[in-house]
Amino acid sequence: MIILDRLNRKPYFFEKWFIKYQNIAFNKSEIVISLFRDAKKVITERHGKQVCHLDSNVVNDINFAKPTPQEILNKKYKSHELLLIGSTKYLLGARKLVQAFRILQEEFPELILNFINLPKDRLLLEEKDRNINCHDYLDKGIPEENTKYYELLTNAKILVNPSEIWAAYSSTIECMFYYTPIIIKPYEAFALDYGKENDFGAYLENTDVPTIVDSIRKILRMDVESYTKLCMRAHELVKDQTWENYTKKVIDLMADVSNRNRKLNG
Repeated sequence: MIILDRLNRKPYFFEKWFIKYQNIAFNKSEIVISLFRDAKKVITERHGKQVCHLDSNVVNDINFAKPTPQEILNKKYKSHELLLIGSTKYLLGARKLVQAFRILQEEFPELILNFINLPKDRLLLEEKDRNINCHDYLDKGIPEENTKYYELLTNAKILVNPSEIWAAYSSTIECMFYYTPIIIKPYEAFALDYGKENDFGAYLENTDVPTIVDSIRKILRMDVESYTKLCMRAHELVKDQTWENYTKKVIDLMADVSNRNRKLNG
């Protein structure tokens, strides 16, 4: 899907072995589950294999010291921090965000922009840039990095990822779990799960810098009641997507398949 649909090219020779490996895995599996509705459809069509979607994704929350909802909300409204979590795939969007940030700083001088897992030397920063922080990849399994990661999520006023093709689905819903309004392009996998209307942040009509600026400014100017509504709605949409709930759905599906096989085999 990444190669054909997103990168719009044919697989290179060194990629074909892994595609073959994936095909074997699909064909040998009794149950195939996709986290994404659009992927379910594509895998089913391309591999002739029935794929399941459990009407849910899952938030990979492993915070060692999770604050209370009220503590999170108090910090968020007072915060001046924007956040983008990603990788080099999101560099073009990150650079646009930097340009938007420079414009917004004239109106909001206390504004801070935090990047996680994006290389500072490729963001095209200028000497005059200030309040832009680039954090390396943060490993949740390491206590100090876990603390830093969730500190950034908790303090984020808005998650902004103005990428064209897709925008880090997993980290987006994790930020939503931490009551963070989001600004992204409404790519298919996300819109299928959370709707074509965004009442928990903003969907970008395009990723032009003025559009990004306007979307961020609108949220920064909100009063506490309006902003809190966005935060609460973001959390509400994903609050039940825990590993405990998702694992139960997997077990229930396995039980259903086992029971059907038992009946078929007499």
